[in-house]
Amino acid sequence: MSFSREEIKDNKGLLYYDDQATKDIFLQKAGESDLVHLATHAKASFAPGGTYLVFSKQGGGTDLLYEEEIYNMDLRKTKLVILSACETGSGELMEGEGIMSLSRAFTYAGCDNIITSLWKADDRSTAYITKKIHRYIDKGYSIDKAIYQAKIDLLKDENLNPRVKHPYYWSHLVFIGNYQPQANVNWKLVLVAALVILVAVLLFTWYRSRSRS
Repeated sequence: MSFSREEIKDNKGLLYYDDQATKDIFLQKAGESDLVHLATHAKASFAPGGTYLVFSKQGGGTDLLYEEEIYNMDLRKTKLVILSACETGSGELMEGEGIMSLSRAFTYAGCDNIITSLWKADDRSTAYITKKIHRYIDKGYSIDKAIYQAKIDLLKDENLNPRVKHPYYWSHLVFIGNYQPQANVNWKLVLVAALVILVAVLLFTWYRSRSRS
């Protein structure tokens, strides 16, 4: 992906590019990390062994991490995996199981929160959104609010080509995991407060009218 380096260069922690981004390094480090961001190629297929992520291989070439291998990883310490690759949320729909995909494999491995892609991602818009996601998470936003705000930023950015405002370019990234809902509003308390304010306004109006008479 031509924008992979741009996508992760400002992130904190260990960064691996190009020949350093090997399958062996990933398998060694992923389970020790709070956040894992994979900006790479991926393939989703219904055929056995046809779904995988692409890594570099020491000495040149590529190495493949298959869906089945991810199921055997231990990612219970990992709080978020960002799969910035094509079709990582796509797969075969199995009765009673749901969609068998790369994102499902990471969930099975123990990570409760996944940001995944539903179709072939546009490099530039994906990099824009994921960089923003990191910034908002660093500011303390919940994951779902971070991805929402990142997409809003893209839609409002007047410096971007208007064509990337089309949903194809930004709606492929979705969050699967532990949403953090807004705190429950105590509507009874709100209603009582509103009634108190209303009574105060009516009393003030009545008092002013009596003073003028």
